[in-house]
Amino acid sequence: MTPEPAAPRPKLRRSVRALVVDPADRLLLAQLTLPHVTLWAAPGGGIEPGEDDLTALRRELREEIGLDLVGEPPLIWRRTVVLAGAIPGFDGQEEGYHWVRTDPFEPRGELNDAELAAEHLVRFRWWTLDELEATDAVLAPRDLAARFGSLLRDGVPAAPLDLGL
Repeated sequence: MTPEPAAPRPKLRRSVRALVVDPADRLLLAQLTLPHVTLWAAPGGGIEPGEDDLTALRRELREEIGLDLVGEPPLIWRRTVVLAGAIPGFDGQEEGYHWVRTDPFEPRGELNDAELAAEHLVRFRWWTLDELEATDAVLAPRDLAARFGSLLRDGVPAAPLDLGL
């Protein structure tokens, strides 16, 4: 009996995200409306050809929320998301999450409303840990409230944690 060929590996886009946290320990999240789900996720996006992770993170935060990133925020998490149809030309993405502490601000980046909508971004909101723990909204990652609570309690990890799929 001939073994079946292995399934093709998914085509994944490299991306970066930031857990943007203010002095009151509120987390800034973006509401995304995808074809099959509406969810709240950390701001960020795809790494363009020729960009390194921090260059992409700086660009994404400036474009989406108007934050001029200073320094090199620590990479705290890595995650792979396989979600066919969500990102044209890709089966999902590999995400690197960075920890960014900042003063509170009203999120408004360089992209206009039509450009944000083209990227499935609906709005931005600051969340407390209590609000995250109490919400029925879909969060990405799904255990974001527990993971954020751990970061607030224990601090950032010495090395990035692999969140898996």
